[in-house]
Formats: sequence, C-alpha cells, structure tokens
Amino acid sequence: MLISVITPVLNGAATIGRTIESIAASTVPYEHIIQDGGSTDSTSVVVRERATSAALRWFQEPDSGIYDAVAKGMAQAQGDILAWLGADDYYLPWTLSTVARVFDRNPDVAWIIGLPSLGFPGGVVKVAPLAPVYLRSNIRRGWHRAGQLGFLQQEAMFWRRSLWEQACGAETIRRYRYAGDYHLWKAFAGLADLRTVSSVFAVFSSSATQVSARMRGAYCKEAGCPSNGMEAAPWGKVLNRGVSVLCNRRVIRPEEGLA
Repeated sequence: MLISVITPVLNGAATIGRTIESIAASTVPYEHIIQDGGSTDSTSVVVRERATSAALRWFQEPDSGIYDAVAKGMAQAQGDILAWLGADDYYLPWTLSTVARVFDRNPDVAWIIGLPSLGFPGGVVKVAPLAPVYLRSNIRRGWHRAGQLGFLQQEAMFWRRSLWEQACGAETIRRYRYAGDYHLWKAFAGLADLRTVSSVFAVFSSSATQVSARMRGAYCKEAGCPSNGMEAAPWGKVLNRGVSVLCNRRVIRPEEGLA
C-alpha cells in the first residue's frame, strides 16, 4: 500500500524542512510530492538539501492557488491512499504507519481523520480530549463550519484514491480559491462515512501570519459561514460532543489486535 502526500507551497522556506522530515520519518511505503507555485525565497534550497530519497518529488510551476497546486500534485500521485499537508504543518513519527494499518484492516473504510490538534510556538501541542465522531449527514449538509459544528481538520485527513476519483476531487477543489477542502468533504460525504481514528495524525501550526488566518473572512464567505463564527457555535459544540460520546463505538482504535 503506497501513501501519496501532496504539499502545496509558495515561499515556505522557514517551515517546509520540518514538514519534509516528518513525512520522511515514515516506515511504510510513501511518496511526497511538493508542488511549488514559484517560490522566490530559499524553498528550493531547503527541498534540495532534503531530497535524499526517490520518494520525494518536487515540481515547480505556476498555479492559480493552493487547490490548483493540490490538484496538480494529485495528478502526479501513484498511491492507493491520498492526502495533502501544508508546508507549515507536520505529521507525527507514527502517522503513515498507523494510516496504512487502519486502511489495511478496514477495507470497507474509504476516509479517515485523526484527533484534532494544534501546534503553538515552542513545540506546544494541544490535542482534542475527546475523539470526535462526525456524522456523514452533517458533513454532507455543510454543517461542519465556523458558527455550527466547527471545521474538519484537513491536515489529519486520509482517503482512498477511489473516493477522490468518484468525488471528482480535482474538479471540486479547483472551483474554489479558499474553501476547496470544505466543499471536498461535502462531496466525500455524499459517497462514504468519515471515520475517526483515536490517534494524532497531524499538527496544524497555529499562527496569525498563516494564509488560513489572514484569509479567514474569504474562506468563511466561500463556506457560507459568518466571518466572526458566532452563528450558533455554542450549541454546535455541545451537539458534536454529545454525538461523539453516544457514537464512540464508531471510533477506530488502531492498537486493537496488537500484543
């Protein structure tokens, strides 16, 4: 089972080294495709310094934004399992081996997510205290957004190639400049359940300088949610926690079957 991870980047020299190293720590077959939209900083130097394996491939060409870059990278991917990881985020040492194990042991599962986590300066990481359960119907209706049930963490997502193809993934995300992932999840939910795995897969690096932070208003507009995220957030959080407790049996525990 080959896992393909796409990293779209533009001037990510300050952080992409950590991203590359986190993927290279994998002990299972993988390929890492870096889709560079034309960086003018030292991104290329950082990538070349770490390009010690054929598993890392780097493409530099103009694109129309992050989702065009992701779609281009996916077109190059050869893996059975797909994902994308931002140039300022990172995986944990066990991420890809756990993902491979989960998909191998659960052939009926098409789409998984790890525990939500946030990274802060100084190496501080905050992990969700409860494994959330996401109902397919709620994702399909678009309720997982600011002001309702909260966004799904893209960095912690992995899916089978067949789901990406059935959902016309490249075409779906290319329709949007900021919220392509939100609309991709809606398309996925029309075809399959999202299953939570009780393991941390990825750390989203929280920073006020990130594109996601600076473009929050534009993202929310494309996702149809208020930029202040205050539509119905309190009841949404309570509802989602209640569903997670009641449906806890649906959580995949990757350690099961191990001595």
